[in-house]
Parts: sequence; structure tokens; C-alpha cells
Amino acid sequence: MNRKYAPASTTSTPPPSELIRQELNKAGVQESLVNLKLEQIAGNPLRLDFKKRQSFRVLLDEKPRFVLTLGQEIKQLEERAKALSAACPNITCKPLHTFEYEGNGCIVFEYFDGRDLERLWRERRMETGLIRQHAQSIVSAFEATLTPSTSQAAEQELEDLFSRVCALPLFNGFDRSFLLDSIFPMVRSGALAGPHRTRWTNGDLIPRNILVNTAGEARLLDYEFAARTHFFFDDAWRWRVFSTLPACVSDLPAQNSPADNEQAWQKAYSLLRQLVLAYEINGAELARPDAQPALDELLEIATKAQPGALRTSVFLEREFAANSASVEKLAQRITRLENLLGHRETELATVRKDAGWRVAQELRALRQRVFGKRLQVEHYFIDAPTVWRCSTSQLTIRGWCLPQTAQQITAIRALVNGQTYPGVCCIERPDVSPVYPNHPQSARCGFNIEVELRPGAKKIVLEACDSSGVWHAFCRRNLHDGAAENQRGTYAHWIKEFDILTPEKLENLTRHTLALALQPRFSIILPAHNTPEKFLRKAIDSVRTQIYPHWELCIADDASSAPHVRPLLEHYQRIDNRIRVTFRTENGHIAAASNSALALATGEYIALLDHDDELRPHALAEAVNAINRQPDLQLIYTDEDKIDEDGNRFDPFFKPDWMPDLLIGHNYLCHFSVCCAETLRSIGGWRAGFDGAQDWDLQLRIVEQTSPAQIVHIPKILYHWRAVAGSTALATSEKEYVVEAARKAIAEHFLRTNQKVELIHQPGNHWRARHALPSPAPLVSLIIPTRNGLTFLRRCVESILEKTSYSNFEITIADNGSDDAATCAYLQAIAKPDASRTPDGRAIAVQILSHPGPFNYSAINNTAVREARGEFVALLNNDLEVITPDWLEELVSHAARPEIGCVGPMLYFPNNTLQHAGVVLGIAGHAGHAFKGLKRGTPGYMNHARLVKNYSAVTGACLIVRKSTYEQVGGLDEANLAISLNDVDFCLKVHAAGYRNLWTPFAELYHHESATRGYEDTPEKMARFAREREVLRQRWLPLLENDPAYNPNLTTETEDFALAYPPRHDRQT
Repeated sequence: MNRKYAPASTTSTPPPSELIRQELNKAGVQESLVNLKLEQIAGNPLRLDFKKRQSFRVLLDEKPRFVLTLGQEIKQLEERAKALSAACPNITCKPLHTFEYEGNGCIVFEYFDGRDLERLWRERRMETGLIRQHAQSIVSAFEATLTPSTSQAAEQELEDLFSRVCALPLFNGFDRSFLLDSIFPMVRSGALAGPHRTRWTNGDLIPRNILVNTAGEARLLDYEFAARTHFFFDDAWRWRVFSTLPACVSDLPAQNSPADNEQAWQKAYSLLRQLVLAYEINGAELARPDAQPALDELLEIATKAQPGALRTSVFLEREFAANSASVEKLAQRITRLENLLGHRETELATVRKDAGWRVAQELRALRQRVFGKRLQVEHYFIDAPTVWRCSTSQLTIRGWCLPQTAQQITAIRALVNGQTYPGVCCIERPDVSPVYPNHPQSARCGFNIEVELRPGAKKIVLEACDSSGVWHAFCRRNLHDGAAENQRGTYAHWIKEFDILTPEKLENLTRHTLALALQPRFSIILPAHNTPEKFLRKAIDSVRTQIYPHWELCIADDASSAPHVRPLLEHYQRIDNRIRVTFRTENGHIAAASNSALALATGEYIALLDHDDELRPHALAEAVNAINRQPDLQLIYTDEDKIDEDGNRFDPFFKPDWMPDLLIGHNYLCHFSVCCAETLRSIGGWRAGFDGAQDWDLQLRIVEQTSPAQIVHIPKILYHWRAVAGSTALATSEKEYVVEAARKAIAEHFLRTNQKVELIHQPGNHWRARHALPSPAPLVSLIIPTRNGLTFLRRCVESILEKTSYSNFEITIADNGSDDAATCAYLQAIAKPDASRTPDGRAIAVQILSHPGPFNYSAINNTAVREARGEFVALLNNDLEVITPDWLEELVSHAARPEIGCVGPMLYFPNNTLQHAGVVLGIAGHAGHAFKGLKRGTPGYMNHARLVKNYSAVTGACLIVRKSTYEQVGGLDEANLAISLNDVDFCLKVHAAGYRNLWTPFAELYHHESATRGYEDTPEKMARFAREREVLRQRWLPLLENDPAYNPNLTTETEDFALAYPPRHDRQT
């Protein structure tokens, strides 16, 4: 089949020389760029660049130095070029830099002055022997990247190609049946026979893509399809088919794949891949007749491999003939419709010029003003699907949506390629209404849409209909002919890159684990009740496939009425003597069933598994490794994700290390957890009356008997929580009995630990524990450094005086040499006795402490703390503004707890986006603020922007701590950290002294950031910041690299809790 490329449809103007100079400087080019010119490289109609891109030589002093390519999909080209260049640096032109210009991407490559092998042969400049030698050098570089692989990985790559082939709009139903029934099985059988290896290829290895210079060096061109692949025999096929070289060099060197040795399935694979590439290159330009030669070849291959395929071929030929007549009639009908459409457009243009149309237009505008604004969906969430593939024929879309206005959503639908699929709306969603209690539609905002996906489907649009009958789009999703694992940033792609369990990995982990000194037995507790057979099998099989063999599965059936449950459990008990089952005669609910399973257990450790969930194969092995590192462990918990009915993984929960205060607000330990059997029995197992929160109650009682050092978090996904329609994995239960069980479990925990709290229910079955203030309320010294800045200072002080409901505080303003007359007058005025009062008449002592000299934030605060009279000191920036009146009560109530060190609040920018919700170590190499920039009221990752948490540090812009603790750790470091990062250093010193730092979202203030000292925006300030950053890194590097309050699978490049690329493996076991 010939490669057909359409000509370029548009021409882009190249970037101006000045912009190119700037971008080359950014790329680190050291040469003089004064005499810079561009010279366009003629487009090659045999290359994808001719259609989508233009290329230019960048000349410096009349000598070509770089190649600039601009056009579409440059980001993808950059990623593939960088990856190939890193793997094969000696045969590639290195990509140097990318940038944007007028909607196009631009990429700069190193320039290589050479001619391609076909041209060299055509011009008689190179003999065939030398051509083979250069081709050999390219292939050898590729073969140097060979690595072993697995059948699973090979199958995954193969099935991705099959999905892309099926999605091509080039075939009719008979074509697809032929491919599915004959070609795909043949290719699959050959491809998965093994052995399996992968290596790099540029994806289009042909003679005209290899350049050779006068020095005899060879380089590859065209990285558009570069990838590491299992099926690199395709290089030999492409070299032979798309080459004009003589027969003596038509077989690719170092490839044992000449035409006469090529297996049928390999040729079929290459034909299928070429169909996909040709369509990606040409799009709509590629029609059904263009695919016919490839189909003919595939039919010939199938005929030789399976004689019965001859009948298929004859049948298809007849079908093609019948279709030709139908297509001709259809073309005539389309012509008639196009003519009619043109006539209607002419009539419509005439109507629009009519006066009546203009009057009606005004009436439509008036109606819009009178009857309200256009409906806008402000909040929505798609529960399913988790992966938007076009390779499936049916798609069920489930979720919820809420309009921004008061208008009612009356209908819901999906649009796919012009086809409309109506759905069902106003479905009850008890999980949404607690999150948006003031929205009139939140209780019944769910929807369900069944969609039929036809070949060629590329995009789905969801629309909601308002009360006036107008439809409004609120969600658009692209359908992927491959899978989400090809989209960087998605969880599916992250799994593909970092969490595939290859046989080699499992074998190495097994060998290592079985060589460890301690080989404990795990008793896995599984209470079951009317579990669907498919999911019960998967749960049990996930235990049986554990690579660590020393386990027993203790199953308690809670009087299931489903007829399949008992025979299935008895079957498993017969075939594996490690499975123990008890059948309860009465339904006692999950706590009683769990205790029945516990009665069967003989292991040293108890592991918990729900009856429809799945363990990863290495779950127990990872637990064994943790126990061998620390034999006195009492509780182990791991990360988890969700899994749908089809086995797609989604919604990962990457957890922090042990956070006692987070456990009060959210049972984040949950899955997968392992505890010491002796401890579990000593506390009486599960308690009746806590169903729905039985594990939360159990874990609270365990941690009361355990020191923090005996609780270990394994930061790996070891558990899949089943998420199907109606499951708690998809919708957190807000049922009254569940809420009451959780409240009771937490309340009894505080009773047992002798703490007085008020429990306040939060959306999502989360909780806030409002701790009682000491009596009498302790004095708090509020310390505010300032220098001039009257506008900020006055707003800060007045908001404290006018809004703070806490009764016992004083204000110390540490003045760093203010010389503004208005500021000095204000300071004198508020320092007068009885000059500063609250609205209820309370006099607040305001002290002005003079601290002249260069600005040293640490020294100013240290001096003020020494002078403070309060039991607690609060460091405040002068650009704060109080929002919630009980902000100080909330901070003091936590700071007064003996185990707590520094406490910080929620801070917002003036535009109501988050400025501070705790400090994450390691962001940008030092520290950053969690959820920075998040819209106020947004729950954040796993609702953690709404829950009290134990961060390693909080910001010094608003921080409260006992004065004795401040002095115990030596205060802020005024010698080495005068301006920046002193708050992070201070918090880490407090943490090292044995205290837990804490952030609460229930004390809220505005922060006009850096009004106190300005931004780090001068060379001097940046140099000073770099020095202070280095001090922090040298002092706390292990914590900066592995913050226990932040998961190593989450990024430290941004502050949004996105996935880490790659994960920081230091803490991975």
C-alpha cells in the first residue's frame, strides 16, 4: 500500500527573528545571535510535516545552526523526540527548546548538515555497501535499547492498535467482522507467543529518513511516531515497502526479516499499523478506496493461513459490489440536499435583512433580560465512565450536575456525532445534598444516559435543558481510540508509566520477601453477604494470587439468601485449604460477621478485605517487608484506588503518613489495613451498634493502645475498592444510622481519652472536633511586625478589634523604623491607654515595640516574643484581615492541647482563592502552600481543604504557639534565615521537639501576600532567598525530600496534589 499524504492546507508565518533570539537565549545558546536569518526548508509531500508543519533553517552568520519547525501537535513531537534522543543520542538530532507563536507550537532542533540515503543513491554519491553500513549503525543503536518485557505488556500494546484500527471510519461492518474474526486472532496468536522484548524505534525507519554528512556520520529524521515497541520487526517491513533502493539493500541489516522469512502475522500487523498511520496523517483525505489495497493483502494473508477465508473473500466482493450501487444513490441524494441547503441559506439571509427580524431580535433580547440569565451548570461530576473509549459499543454515563442559577434542569442528553441520546435526570443523590445544602436541586441532581457508540465517534457533549426548553452544553469529553493511558497526567497514564506489575518485578519481590527473617501468617477477614458472584470470585482470587504464601482467608457468610454464595464458598474451601469459611444462621450485620471471621483466625496479623474488593498481588509482601523493618508494628495502612465493573482503575487515594487529627475528621486509614491480632483481640474486636462506621471505631480504639512510631503507612496502591452503581465507593453514605455510628465512635474516643469536644458533622460524612478552650481563657499576644504600610496595618488591627470574639488578647506592633508621618501618628494614637476597644467595649492593650535597623523578620519576632506577656504568642503579618470572628478561639483551642505545637489557619487571597491551607515540604525544592489558588469552598484533594490536618509546617503569616515552646526551640533563626523560610524551619524544630503541628480550615482570614516585606523581585533579594533556601535544604533535606504529611506519589512541582512524574521512590518499600 502506498503512503498517501495530502498537501498542506494552510501556511503559517514564521516567528520574527527577535522572538527566535529570545527563545534561543532561553534554550541556553551561547553564540552570537545578531546575524540571524531563516531559510525555509522545502516541504516533502512524503512526510507528515508537509501537511501539518513547516520547517526553517536558522542561520547564524550565514551558516545553518538549527532547525525550527512550527505547526500542530508540537508538544507530542517534543515528548517523543526527547525520549528517543535520550535513548539513542548518537543517531538523533537533539530537540533544544519549544515555544508558542500565534497559536502554533514551535520546536528547535540541532541542525545536521546531511543528505538522505535515497538521494545519495539516486545521485550516485554512495555505494550500496556504504548504505548498508549506515543503516546498520541506526539499527544497532536501536538494538542497544532492547530490554525484556512481558506478555501482558505486549498484549496491551497490541490491543491498543486493534482499538485504533476498529475506530477507523474506512471500513464497513463486514470489514470489521473480517478483521475481528480472522486477522486479529492470527496476529494475536503470533505476537503473544514470545519471547517478549521491547526496543526503541523512530516508527518510520525508511532510507529517506536517514541523513549522512560528509564526515560519514548518520542521523535519523522524523520522530513523529517514535516509541518503545514490542513489534520492531515493523522497521524491516517499512524499509522494504517504502524504499526505492535496489534489491541488494532492500532487506534491513541486522534484522532477520527478509521478505521470504517474514511471518504472515507480522505482515498483517504492519499493514494494520500503516492503515492507522495513514489515517492519522491524512484524516478525512483518506477514503475507503485507499484502504482497499491493504484489505486485499490482508485477505490474501488470511486465505493462505486459513483456506476458509476464500469464502469470506468472495462474500466481501459481492458485498462491495452491492454497496457501490448504494453509495452512488447516496451521493446523488447528498447533492440534492446540498442544493436545497444552499437555497434555504439564501432565503434565511433575506429574512434576516427584514425589519420584522430586527424587531424580533430586540424582543428576544428583552425576553433574556426579563426572564433571566442563560442557564449555566456550575458544578458537575461524572461518576462513570472512568475511561472515555470509543472502542466499546455501549457507554453508560452517570453523574450529577447543578445549575448556577435558580432555573430548573428539566432534561438531560448526550450528543455524539450529531446523534442525540436522551437520558434520565433529577435522580436522587443523597451524597451531593450535604455538600451543597443551600442549593434547591442538590438532593435530586443525578443523571443517567445510555449511549450507543458508532464507528468514528470522537467526542461526547452533555447538555442540560432549562425550564424554558433551551439546551446548554456543560461537559465535553473526547473519545480516545486508544486509551487514557496515552494521556500524560491521567491516572491511567500514571499507572502505565509507574505501576505496572511485571513478572520480573513480582519475581524479584517474591524472592526478596521469602528470604526475610520474619515470615508471619496473615489472617484476612472477609465478611460476606449476598455478594454478586463475579465480584466475590474476584475478591477471593485476589487473595489466592498473593505472591506471599503464608496467609489464611477467613470468610464469614452473614446468612446470605443469594443461592450462589454458599456453593461458591464451599468450592473455594475445597480447592484451597488456606480458605476457612463459617456460615452464620442469622444476619448480624458487618460487625458481627467480622467477629465470626475473626474467630477462625490463627495468624499473627489481621488484614481487612471487603467482600467485593480486590488486593494487589503484592499487598501482603509489602506488609511483610514493613514488619521486618520494624517488628513491633501494631498498625499498617496503604494507599488505595477504585475499580469499576470492567477492571478500570480510577480515583487513587494517596494518603499522608500518620495524622491523628485527620483520622478524627475522616477515616482515611480504611483500605488496606493490617493490625496486630493480639491488639485487635485485646480491644474486643468489632463492636455492635457501629455498623457503617465499624472499622473507624475499631481503628480509633487500636491507635489508643499504640504509639505513633508503631503505625506505618506504605505509600503504594495495594487495594482496589469496588465502585459500581449503588456502592459506597461511588457515593459516600449520609444515611442517618451511618452518621450516628460515626458520631458515636468519635465521641467515645474522646471520652476514653478524657478530652472535651463538640462534634460538628461536615459534608461527606466528615467531622469537625471543636476542642474546649482552657478556663480561664489564656492571654494571647498578637505580634505584628510592620514598617509604614498604614493601609494594610490599619485594616489588620481594626479587623482584629472589630471581629475577634476571643476575650483575652493583647497586640504588640513591632515597628521596624516607620518614617511615614501618617503611620507614626496612627501608632501613637492606638498605643494610648483605652484607645483600642472592641465593639462590646473591651479595652485591648496595644504596645508599640521599636525595632530599628535592617529588616530581619526573625529578629523582630524574637524580640517581640521576649516582651510578650501572653501564655501563647501569635505571629501575624500586617496584611491580614479577619474573616471569621472565632478565628482566635479555634487556633487557641488546638494550641492549648499538650501534644500540639504550631497551629495555622485558612488564609485567602482577596479574590477568595486559597493562599494557605498548610505547608507542603519539597515544593519547588523547599516548600509551598497546599491547594494554593483553589476557589474558596472547594473541598480539595479528598476533601482535605475542609479538614483539620497535621502538616509538617504552617505559614508564619499567621501562626500561634505556646511561648514556652517558642523559647524551647530557640525561636526563629535570625542569623541564617532573616527573611524567608524561617517559619518552615521553626515548625520543623517544633516537630523535632516532639510536637504535632496543625492546620485548621475553621479559622479564616484574608492575606494580602507579601505586603509586609514585598516580593522577591530584585537580584539582591533573589540571591538572599537562594542562600536561605540552601540553609533550609542543608538542615532539613530528608524531610524536604520526603514530607511525612504528603504522599510521594503526588507532585512537588505544583501545589494542587497532582500525580508525581515520577513518584519519589525513597519512601516506597
